[in-house]
Amino acid sequence: MWRVVAVVVLAMAALASAEPATRPALKIVCFGDSITGEQPGKAYQAQYLKYADLLQLMLEARLGEGGVQVINSGWAGDTTYPKPNQQIPGAVARLQKDVIDHHPDIAVVLIGGNDKQDTDEARKLTGENLKQIALRLKEAKIRTLMLQYHPAMAIPSIKAKEAGKAWDHLAAKNPQIAEAAAAAGAALLDMGPPMKQAAQAHGAAQLVDDVDGVHLRPRGEMIYARAIHARLLELGWVGTANR
Repeated sequence: MWRVVAVVVLAMAALASAEPATRPALKIVCFGDSITGEQPGKAYQAQYLKYADLLQLMLEARLGEGGVQVINSGWAGDTTYPKPNQQIPGAVARLQKDVIDHHPDIAVVLIGGNDKQDTDEARKLTGENLKQIALRLKEAKIRTLMLQYHPAMAIPSIKAKEAGKAWDHLAAKNPQIAEAAAAAGAALLDMGPPMKQAAQAHGAAQLVDDVDGVHLRPRGEMIYARAIHARLLELGWVGTANR
């Protein structure tokens, strides 16, 4: 088992080290916060894989090696707005560089969960920023799949002193994400149902971190990749390009 995992990790590391000689038939950017990735361009595939990497492997099974490129533009701690004191650029500010400038066919977006919602003004800002992201991607003629967060999952074995640390605030942004998708005519995928179904089958401890209940463990990454892959097939976006 571990030998197979090692081979997959080494293959993905080699893939990340070289740009394709020609443009792949399909290019996808996964854009989000720490659930998506640590920071654009930062090497990690020699240690672990994220759902973006697994999605690429799944799509290569259909399109052939080199037929698809999935770029991870996740940024840990990112919000829709900048936080200069934490060196967080904000999703709106980095959208051009980290998504649009890659000229992808598809953008998979999961963002907004870290935004503060303690005032009406804060909630309004998040909603406006999410809509701006979706509309700018539409203007750039990038097919957009907006993801909604899975809810924080309770781990039965969690230590008593860690109880109450679950990140319930992420999924609270899901209605705003849905509104942004509707405003731009973007596709939508709620990650709650597939993660809940997987938790019933395998236990939440195999899917997510046992303290915050949201950050993905390897099986959680697999569930994300599988659900996104299925949604892209359902939309008819796989195997075609915008150009």
